[in-house]
Amino acid sequence: MAREALVWTRRQLDAQALRLLAALPRGPLAAGERWVLCHGSPDDEDQYLTQPRDAQKAFHFLEAGFPGAEVAFFGHTHVPVIVAEKGRALTPPERFALRPGVRYLINPGSVGQPRDRVPQASFGVLDEEERVYEHYRVPYPIEKTQGKILAAGLPRALAERLAGGW
Repeated sequence: MAREALVWTRRQLDAQALRLLAALPRGPLAAGERWVLCHGSPDDEDQYLTQPRDAQKAFHFLEAGFPGAEVAFFGHTHVPVIVAEKGRALTPPERFALRPGVRYLINPGSVGQPRDRVPQASFGVLDEEERVYEHYRVPYPIEKTQGKILAAGLPRALAERLAGGW
């Protein structure tokens, strides 16, 4: 299914869009001195960061390459999570205070394809001054999105999974 969706997406893009996408920088990217942005893991953009050993490897990478970084925001799994260095992974509460001297990996989830069995858009906002991460879950038009997926001729399972947050 993923390959079929990838091929379909590729066909939708014209030459200009492909050039634009090819010119985008790959992560990890520093966003100031304290924040890092990446898709997968900070040390591998294509990695699904799901295991404690992967998180520790990511923290070591951040220490070496981005020593001032306090938070690396990542995605790829579409599952919201906060991992504190030398701590446990937790599902983000609505409001989370970042502790001074602690480094974090934060995945805000996904707006259009949540994969944690919660069929709502998932995203976060960081208040840099207050050092507070706020996590949000909001409804989005799943039925409308499903209709567009089916109308495009994509596999039915891609549409159906949205209703279950998977």
